Amino acid sequence: VELAAVEPELQATPMREAKPAATHKPGRRPLAAHLPRIEVRHELPESERRCGCGETLVEIDTEASEQLNLIPARVQVIRHLRVKYACSGCQQTVRIAPAVPQILPKTNAAPGLLAHIVTSKYVDALPLHRLETVFERHGVNLSRATQAAWMMALIEPLTPLLNLMQERLQASGYIRIDE
Repeated sequence: VELAAVEPELQATPMREAKPAATHKPGRRPLAAHLPRIEVRHELPESERRCGCGETLVEIDTEASEQLNLIPARVQVIRHLRVKYACSGCQQTVRIAPAVPQILPKTNAAPGLLAHIVTSKYVDALPLHRLETVFERHGVNLSRATQAAWMMALIEPLTPLLNLMQERLQASGYIRIDE
């Protein structure tokens, strides 16, 4: 710059850069369209459906507002009834319907309960002692030791599924550290 005897053009720079304008509109976002809707219709009482002139008011439109609701988990017992049959002639033959196959034989854990515990522990990072208190609120005594034993016992029946997931993951072109 000195040799060429040219002064550089100076520009004043602000202390902070201007933030770009927000691209979203303020206010509430609409509730997810895929969620089921239950419509509750609120009507005026019959006594208020008359105008001051004596005519009956007619419905012209409705105004809608939506609230998000959560139905809490429901704990239930599935009771399997296996019917027994006997021969009335010789009275020596007795047969019973086969037992329903279970993912963890000799336990009282249904697949839905096991899926909930696995999801709560490994996806939602909820420790088993907290799950124990959640079950207590529902009136169910399910100790963390029992839950831990079930988690360890699930390794054997779920190994083929885990192997398949690992094969698909390794076949993908991009693996991040969380995977």
